[in-house]
Amino acid sequence: MTVLPSQHEAFGLCLLESLACGTPIVVLADGGGPAEILGGDDGVGVESGHSASDLADACEVALELSAAAGTVEACRAKAERYDWRRSIVPRMVEIYQGDGDERRSAPIVSGHDV
Repeated sequence: MTVLPSQHEAFGLCLLESLACGTPIVVLADGGGPAEILGGDDGVGVESGHSASDLADACEVALELSAAAGTVEACRAKAERYDWRRSIVPRMVEIYQGDGDERRSAPIVSGHDV
């Protein structure tokens, strides 16, 4: 498992790498970006009032989770949502291309396409 008990983390790339390896994560449920990654059978969120004891309990649950059937697949499936080639870039292309009505042509400046 990977544990990132940060209170103010922007995203937590190390957590995503852990999930891609098939290992569960432990994060603070109100810790910013990492809490947004968590969900399902891929890790444990420590609730508010996070004491060292609460964190230790979450680590114990995550250790049990790491041995459970389906955990590796659940972790990797979550990481897949953030894969550049198969998820992020195709979504960006969809956004930029739009569905026809949303498509905007590039502005023309001094007779050249921008």
